[in-house]
Amino acid sequence: MTVPTSPKPTQDRPGEAARRALSVIFLINGALFATWAVNIPGVRDHLNLNEAQLGAALLAVGLGSLCSMTLTGTWTARYGSHRVTWMAAVLCMLSLLPPSWPPACRP
Repeated sequence: MTVPTSPKPTQDRPGEAARRALSVIFLINGALFATWAVNIPGVRDHLNLNEAQLGAALLAVGLGSLCSMTLTGTWTARYGSHRVTWMAAVLCMLSLLPPSWPPACRP
C-alpha cells in the first residue's frame, strides 16, 4: 500500500509571469481601442467632420503607430521591454483623458 504524499506547491513555469503580463497588456490595449472605435460616430458628429477628415484622422493613428514602433525598438534595446511597456501603457491611458474633459476645461 502506498502512502499518499502531500501535493507539491505549483510553481510557475519559466516565463509564465511574463506571458500573463503580456496578455494583460494586450487585453487593456484591445479594450481601449474597442472603446474608442464605438465612439467614432459620436466624435465625428460632435466635431462636424466629413468622411475625408475622419479618414485622415484615422490614418494619422496608423501612421503614429508606425512611427512609434521604430522608436520602441530602440528604447527596448536601451531600457528593456519591462520599462518601455509600462511607460507606453501609462502614456496610452493618459492620452485618453483630454478628449473626455468637459469643453470648459479644454484650452
